[in-house]
This record gives sequence, structure tokens and C-alpha cells, in this order.
Amino acid sequence: MAGAGLGIAFGGSSFFVREQPVFRIMATSMKSAPLQIPSKKVVLGCGTVVIDYLASVSAFPQPDDKIRSIDFQFQGGGNVGNSLTGAARLGLKPVLISKVADDALGLRILEELKKDGVDTSHVVVAKGGVSPFTYIIIDKERLTRTCIHTPGHPPMLPTEIDTATLSSVLQGTDLVFFDCRLTDTAVKIAKMAAELKLPILVDAEKKREFLDELLVYCDYMVASSRFPEAWTNSKNLAEALLCVASKLPKLKFIIVTLGAEGCVMLERSTTTDHGETMDVNQTLDSLRQQVSAVKSPQPRVVSSKMGRLVPSTGSRIAIFGRLIVGTAQEVPAAQLADTTGAGDAFVGAVMYCKLACSSMRGIHCGTDASFCSDSGRCELPGCWSSCRSAKARRCKDPPHATLTGGRAFESWGRHHKDFRVTLCFILLRLGFLRSLWQRLQ
Repeated sequence: MAGAGLGIAFGGSSFFVREQPVFRIMATSMKSAPLQIPSKKVVLGCGTVVIDYLASVSAFPQPDDKIRSIDFQFQGGGNVGNSLTGAARLGLKPVLISKVADDALGLRILEELKKDGVDTSHVVVAKGGVSPFTYIIIDKERLTRTCIHTPGHPPMLPTEIDTATLSSVLQGTDLVFFDCRLTDTAVKIAKMAAELKLPILVDAEKKREFLDELLVYCDYMVASSRFPEAWTNSKNLAEALLCVASKLPKLKFIIVTLGAEGCVMLERSTTTDHGETMDVNQTLDSLRQQVSAVKSPQPRVVSSKMGRLVPSTGSRIAIFGRLIVGTAQEVPAAQLADTTGAGDAFVGAVMYCKLACSSMRGIHCGTDASFCSDSGRCELPGCWSSCRSAKARRCKDPPHATLTGGRAFESWGRHHKDFRVTLCFILLRLGFLRSLWQRLQ
């Protein structure tokens, strides 16, 4: 499919564009023989899968402007589809619960997911409906993407998931993942998963209907930069993290992704009776100062001590735990295609770390963005081609992997020859996970 074309009619004229593989995902480089995944760990994911129409423009248009795109792509998207595709490429066994229609878009979505190892047998297919799709404007000047989403019709209902079938699927599941779409259906699944004591990971992007009911069951959270403050009405990120943890007693950790700035994590302590009292704002500021004090091209991770974290406002909220700050390597603008779906790739890597790394020794992303332990031995099952339709292939120790947007890891032949890097924000953020998983042991 890579290199294929798609003719689309616009206003009576024909516009020929490249038809990129659906759900393009991450590629990584190797420095040595990979570790073997102990077993095929199963991830059950529930959320929306879509088709994306991505138009790249030199600058974002003003109201009533008429501009030309400099590139157009037709490809798969959707948070859960992207993250599960990443999980499949990393060696996990993803199972998807979602809904599409029996139109051309829906059939394409399912076909591509199946080819990449995602089990779609539990996806509901509506007869005569419309599959979800999204228009995405990629601003090459500011490196932003603006999404205009059209939900599928008819919408998914919790009653469309058979309880007996769901129970059977959950019996063989190792981790349950929700992207905060289809939240009423997600609540039904989460309740049953919690009864079976299955770990639940939530990708919290924005406030949605039924979200509060879903988050009650959350064990692990990866959140967008804006979510914690918006959900808790807090005045800053540090205090918002405390509020999230206080509202969700099951939550073991929350990671907030911050794009080019890396990410911040609050890890809850397994005990509640040790450590000094620390102002959460001062602690986060101190960690950021430590990071900025050392200029290094490599991602860095700094952690506070374990203690009693409290807000500056005198609130009675207190969480026993610690803060961790991770940086991202700077990506030259000329090397970055776009960051569409970067957070989804990050979530896929979190799934892999949680389930596949039996030693949980950690992930390190250096200049070559390889997943390595402290000894430098690669933790991944190989170097996968970033082109979804291409066969998975291994690299013979390339200097770098081809990485662009997190979900939209470009076809590796498009931007660079000889499999050179276009380093993406998100996988470089994984340098943060190196220390994270070591500390969670």
C-alpha cells in the first residue's frame, strides 16, 4: 500500500494524493540482540477508531481564507487504534472493542488493524451507518495539528457488548485500556475488569460524559497537558496532580505528557507513614531547575524523595509519593514531519513496559531512540518498519530510527534515505520511562 495513490474529486477537479498506510506506527533501532517477550500479553482496548484526512499547510489559515495544502494524506487514526497498533508492533496481543459502519472507511479500518495483529472480532459493525472520520490541519509553521472530528453513526451503546462474551474476553486479559471515548461502554467494561482485579490504564485527554464514573476504576493514567488542571479546576499542574490522586484512591501513578518539554509524573507511595512533608509546587520547581541547569542533548530524568506532598494553598490534601520530571531531546523543525498521535505512541510504549518487560529494568531513549536498559541492551523485539503496510523488518544497527509523528510515523522512505532519523517528541520522552520503571519495582 505504501506509495499507492488515491484520486479524490474536489469541486469537479481531481486531486491526486498519496494514500499512506493506516495506523502508521513507531520504528526503533537496535544495538544488540533483542530480549524475547516472555509471552503474548493481552491488552483489551476500548475506544474510537477513525479514518484521518490530514492536510499540511505552510501556515494555519485565518477565518475566510482560501489556502492550498502542501501535502495530503489519507490514513487511520483514533487514540485506541493508534495505541493498540503500537502495542501490537511491540509484541503484545491487542484486542479491540469499538464500532464502525459497513461502509468503505469502516472496512478499511478493520482490514488494516487485522493486518497489524489487532484482534477486531469484538468490533461492532453497523449496517448502513457511517464510520467516524477526522479532518486534521497540520500547521508546518508552528508544528501544531487541529482536529475536526465527525463521530460515527449510529453511536455505540453498552448493550451492544454481550456480557457473557465480555466476561470470557476479560478472563484472558492482562491489561485493560480506555482512551476516554465511548465512555458509557467503557464504564461497563471497567466495572467487570475491576471485579476481576485487572489493571486499568486510561488515556485522559479531555473531560467527557461518564468520564468521572470511568476514572474511579483507573489504576494508571497518562494525561494530556491540559487535563489535570481542567478536570480538577486547579491553578497549576503540581496541585492538579495532587487533586487527581486524591480523587482517585486506586491510582498508582499519573504521567502528564508535555510535548517538547517532556513529561511529569506523580507516583503514589505504597506506604503512607514515611518521608518529610514537601510543598508540591516547590518540589516540581526544584526538579525543573535541576533539569534546566544541565544542558545535555540526551533526555534526563530527575526525581524527588518519597514523602508527604502537600499543596501551597493550605488545603488538607496530602499524597504520599514523589514527583519525577523527564525531558525530551530537542527535535530540529526540519526533521519533524508532525506530532499527530504522539501521545498515542507514548501510551503504547507504557503498555509494553507494564506487560512485556518482565525485568522492568526500564527504557532509555538515547540519540538513536532505542529502547535500552542500563547495560545498553535493547529491550525491544527488533527494529520495525514504520510503514504499516510493509513487512516488519529488523535493522542492522542503523544510527537512528525513522520517527516522525507518534501515530503518524511517516513512511520511512519519504523524508530520509538510508533509514535516518526524524526524531519524534514522543519516543524521546520515553527516556523518562527509564527511571520510572526502575523505581516501580
